[in-house]
Amino acid sequence: MNLGRDIGRDLGRGAGRSSGRDAGRDAGRPRGLDLDGADHLLAQHLTAALVRFGSAALGVIDLPPIQQATPSKAELQAVAVIAWAREVEATGLLEASESIASGVATGALPIDLDEVTLRRLIEHHRHRDEQFGPDERHALYDRVLGGTDGDLAALIGALSEIGRAPPNQSTVAFETRAVIAGASLAGQLTERGSGITAYAARDIAGQIREALDLLATPSVALALGGGGVWAIVQRYSAHAGDIGRASARATAIRTIIAWLADNAQSLPGGRLSIGRNDPVVAAALAWSAEAV
Repeated sequence: MNLGRDIGRDLGRGAGRSSGRDAGRDAGRPRGLDLDGADHLLAQHLTAALVRFGSAALGVIDLPPIQQATPSKAELQAVAVIAWAREVEATGLLEASESIASGVATGALPIDLDEVTLRRLIEHHRHRDEQFGPDERHALYDRVLGGTDGDLAALIGALSEIGRAPPNQSTVAFETRAVIAGASLAGQLTERGSGITAYAARDIAGQIREALDLLATPSVALALGGGGVWAIVQRYSAHAGDIGRASARATAIRTIIAWLADNAQSLPGGRLSIGRNDPVVAAALAWSAEAV
């Protein structure tokens, strides 16, 4: 990966990626991944970094902790995007787009395309070394999220109990369990959310956006046999999983960790009310429903 590119541009791009040339493409993108939600979290993280470190933050890849307190809202926002990206990775989207661009650039995949689109695919392939590659992405997911399964399962279990409880049953015990597990999980993830995590989250979110843009381009879709982005992914990814399941898990885990971020100050005190209709409860139920 070549880290010598314009770092300031990459750190700032999350705040406005849904506008400009991307806005006209939204209608053609598959639903379910909510790229704008990821961008929103990254924009909030960037704002916190700028407040803490000033404009110097734009030139730092390995960013120091933004907040000294644990858990930290800013670090958890970056982790939420990493967790989302890990589940998106399971759809095979990035693998398929990389395979197609490589095939077109090397001539291994001869397809009929207009010059502009052909050049775009070739450029996508040429710039692959400037981005996190598959092995780097998986190593990052393991570094940031590995070893947290126990606390995550405890949190999701308690939140799910809140959602399943009858209307006349008190959920205080489940709320207490959720807060305890959430505080432990948030503490672990905060420690892993500084350094290169936010930079990587922006890079990978950008890759996901670009992959969707490429595969949703009408000329590309037609040349690859049509059927929409996910049909193309199924044909060109050797490891494509259950796309619907992975997309649902991506949204659910991001909602759960973003909830930890929003309640970072309240979790350590153990006092937090969680209603049956709270979005984080719905996210926990969705995650459980899509479990392996």
